[in-house]
Order: sequence, then structure tokens, then C-alpha cells
Amino acid sequence: MERYGIVVGGRKISNLRYADDTTICANNQTEATTLMNELNDAGERKGLKLNAKITKYMHIGKEQYASITIGNEEIECVEHFKYLGSIKTDTADCSKDVNTRIGMAKKRMIDLNNIWKDKHIGKQLKIKLVKCFGLDGYDLRG
Repeated sequence: MERYGIVVGGRKISNLRYADDTTICANNQTEATTLMNELNDAGERKGLKLNAKITKYMHIGKEQYASITIGNEEIECVEHFKYLGSIKTDTADCSKDVNTRIGMAKKRMIDLNNIWKDKHIGKQLKIKLVKCFGLDGYDLRG
């Protein structure tokens, strides 16, 4: 796998791994297909098999890819995917990720509305909750 991949900081990177998630990094379709099949073959030697139904690929750039296969199973092409909590897009645009995080923060604040409005919960406890959520750097006085 060391002969394929992208160069980052002078080092060739062909995959990123965390727990049971693996991301393959390739310069073109041929490399991507080769890396996927090498990964599948290495797994099979250890009694593991890639699940083609949940495996996806994303192409970044202008060059069009034909389908990528593992063995004889076609892999689905996606325009974005979530990796380690961050949304990656085929245009390298971070606005989808930022908007998703803003939406999640809004939902959390709405979920806490009952606490903020509850007269039986003291101000000091509410302040502790704000600090717990990492919002103490913001002016929340409105």
C-alpha cells in the first residue's frame, strides 16, 4: 500500500484508520481500486471480509470515475460522508459540516429550554450547565 496514496507533509498516506473505520486515500481510480482490493485481500487472509453494501467511495476532482468494485461487487459513490464526526464533501466545502454543527448546537439549546425557564433551578446550577457545555466564553445576557 505504500506505493499508493496522497502526499501530506512530505509523507505518502494511503489510508486513515480509527477503530473499525478506514478511509482510503488515492490519486486516481486505478489506485483506489487497487487499494480497496489489497485491503480486502489482506482482510480475507485474516478471515475478514469488507462489506460492499456499507462501503462507499467519494471522488474529489474533475476527472470522472467509472464504478469501483471489490471483487465483483460495485461500491456506491457518494458526494459526502461523515468521518469521526465531521462531514467530508467531494468539493472540500466545509459549509455542510459547519451548518450541521450549528443545527446540533441549536437542538441542544432547545432541548435545555425547560431547564433555562425552570424557576426551581437556581442560577448557579444554570451557570454550571453553561460552563459544562463550553459556552462560558460567550456573552449570554442577550
